[in-house]
Amino acid sequence: MLMALDTSNDVTWLPCPTCIGFPSSSAIFGFTKSSSFTPIPCGDARCNQVPNPSCQGTNCSFNMTYDSSAFQAVLSRDTLHITDDIFPAYTFNITS
Repeated sequence: MLMALDTSNDVTWLPCPTCIGFPSSSAIFGFTKSSSFTPIPCGDARCNQVPNPSCQGTNCSFNMTYDSSAFQAVLSRDTLHITDDIFPAYTFNITS
């Protein structure tokens, strides 16, 4: 699965299901298939760290301009596995 780890920044981005330019649905994170995925709630301290935070229901979302694109993202967390390394409650953004 494609995951953008921006080493010049403190964010990780996953593409949204409707994003243009991804070859197949297998490249999209299936959060409904994950038993450890949770969106970060609005009251969480991490929600105050994102630019332009807002709440959609109880989930933390935000709007951002990155390079020449503007988008909305939902702040989320899940267990990340990279080879033998496991990162529980890893925080990332899913663009929408």
